Amino acid sequence: MAARTKTELRTVSIGSVCGTCRAPMAVTTSRQGTALDGATPAETVVYVGIQYREQAATSLRRVIRFFCSPEHLENRRDDNANIEGYALSLEEGLRAGRAIFAPFLTQPSVER
Repeated sequence: MAARTKTELRTVSIGSVCGTCRAPMAVTTSRQGTALDGATPAETVVYVGIQYREQAATSLRRVIRFFCSPEHLENRRDDNANIEGYALSLEEGLRAGRAIFAPFLTQPSVER
């Protein structure tokens, strides 16, 4: 087995609450947030979308929410028709989150 650096082994924990019932939730990742290790509850799903109110220039924003079950996500979607988006598994949500936030977390390049 190859030696692993501390960076490769870093665990990231994400705490949240269900967007419907407000039950506490936890998601754990490893390899600096690139691999899913687990979730409580195991049925946790992610909703990724865009919310629009009146004018896009002043109200368009990304929405990322956790739900403790697919049923709670659907209940919330029924109540919030103005938010368009996608229900994702945790693996899919992890990939979407990295695509959205990775550019903000990289080291700035050195100016010449």
